[in-house]
Amino acid sequence: MKKFILCLVVVIGMLALHPQVLSQNIVEFDGQNLTLPPLKLQMKDWERLVEKVPRWSFPEPSGAEVRRIAGKLEAHVLDFLEGYPWRPFHHTLGISGFETLYGHPDEMYYALALALPYLDKKTAGRVREFGRNQMRAGVLPFSGQGPLPQGRMREAYEVPEIYRLQKAAQSKSLFGIYSLWAWCRAAGEEETARRLWPQVKEIAAPWLAEKYTFDPLRSDYTNDEAELLNGNLAGLLGYVRLARLNGDVTAELAARERGLQLYQWRVDLERLNPKILEKSTRSASKSLHNFKLARYCCLVPEVAEALREHASPVAARRLEAFRRERPGWWMALGDRMVGGENYTNPPHFSRALFGSAAIIEAVPPELLLQWVDVPWCYGDFYFMEKCALALWCSAGRPLQKN
Repeated sequence: MKKFILCLVVVIGMLALHPQVLSQNIVEFDGQNLTLPPLKLQMKDWERLVEKVPRWSFPEPSGAEVRRIAGKLEAHVLDFLEGYPWRPFHHTLGISGFETLYGHPDEMYYALALALPYLDKKTAGRVREFGRNQMRAGVLPFSGQGPLPQGRMREAYEVPEIYRLQKAAQSKSLFGIYSLWAWCRAAGEEETARRLWPQVKEIAAPWLAEKYTFDPLRSDYTNDEAELLNGNLAGLLGYVRLARLNGDVTAELAARERGLQLYQWRVDLERLNPKILEKSTRSASKSLHNFKLARYCCLVPEVAEALREHASPVAARRLEAFRRERPGWWMALGDRMVGGENYTNPPHFSRALFGSAAIIEAVPPELLLQWVDVPWCYGDFYFMEKCALALWCSAGRPLQKN
């Protein structure tokens, strides 16, 4: 008994001296005091954001690691196509209950759009045909709700039916409009973008007309408001780009002021508010001990690039401090890193850190390629996104004018 107590004292002492171990179960981190003064954006900044789009391309020459990740992406996309339809992914957390992901098609079209340039010709053709068939069937990325849950289980474990999502998933923001733009651009579906434009305007009109508020200085949001801000900002980017494709100057002008306002709020959030981890009562079935990197969820590459530019160097330093205190954050189904009394991280945790490390931190692409772990499930859209981001960053994060 004395030996046991002595060993216990030694272990506790080691933990006290090792902040990386202690940080696994807390919500504080070393970068919480890093801020910058306000920066006033102009309409020309919004125009630059609209015109700057990622050019998803392979690095030249392509090394063994690049080919390995491209192969993993190819195999996962093929598994998704051959097993479709899939039920939404049920992920058990612990005291926070569970989360349900991939129920709405906005993330599906977005992930496939990012993956398309990195697939071989035959697989890419299958993905394009799949997307066309889904569109014809009325499965649209910008619809208010997704299809009714049906199909195969995504999980490698049994989930009791009582815990399954039984109704159609609802859209959270305008992110699906960005997904439509990204899909049509990647798949060469300009005709689809023109055909669906009246429906897009109908969906966006009430949102553009109603009052929208966000306070970048607030640190007590609990309903994923920052994630919604990202999704709506991305949606407006897609909306304006689709308006230009359709020659609809009136629609484009009607969205400019709202777009600039959301862009300003997002930059202010990154410069003025150092609290990147916030409580979430929306994303899981229970709100106990549930925390989220909401400001880095639904963050599209061109907005992340803009934040790297407008919030340098504090945004990158803040993220690096948070990430380094949580070794192993990138592992699928990894141990819970924040909040406590949950078994695993939610998938959006590693997705948020991966995307922000890739672009805002601009970590070496060799690291990103190593951080691409295994999928969390079949049809893992976040896995597809990580693969595409790692390959894009390996090519130097090229951008082009829209």
